[in-house]
Amino acid sequence: MNNSPKSPMSTTNKVLIGVGVGCGCLTVVPILLGIIAAIVLPSFLNQSNKAKQSEAKQQVGTIVRGEQAYFLEYDKFTPKVADLKLPIDAENRHYSYTLTVLPGKQQSLVMVQAKSNFPALKSYTGAARAVDQAGEKNLTGIVCVTATASTLAPPFVLPARSGDPLVCPPTTHTPNN
Repeated sequence: MNNSPKSPMSTTNKVLIGVGVGCGCLTVVPILLGIIAAIVLPSFLNQSNKAKQSEAKQQVGTIVRGEQAYFLEYDKFTPKVADLKLPIDAENRHYSYTLTVLPGKQQSLVMVQAKSNFPALKSYTGAARAVDQAGEKNLTGIVCVTATASTLAPPFVLPARSGDPLVCPPTTHTPNN
């Protein structure tokens, strides 16, 4: 038998440390978490929607500029996003992009519509226009956003006179930067 003294580290006595939690604490914590979530969640969702809308605004602007470049090369607009050779898909999770060419005698216009796939997002519409002025083409473009969340992007109409400026369709305006 080994009668050597035991080191204090090898003792078999265990010390239990307990923490007391009352029932009141278990009801207060979920209530506080609920209040915090109610304050933070709407702000988070709003920022998320702004990011998705910002992407759509950038995409419409890129497509409008792509159409202008396409017109300079081919002397016409295209109704296909793929023809523009841009890194943009005609449809993604949040928006669907459509192009419509409106030909005219003195001017032609291509309309870009970004229709939201979610009712909480705003929709965008844009246009690129070519005006024939004394044998020279003058290209202009515009991007517009719906005033409120909408799954519809209002269409452009060809201005009555080729000298008239492009203006946003009713219920839309130019977005703030």
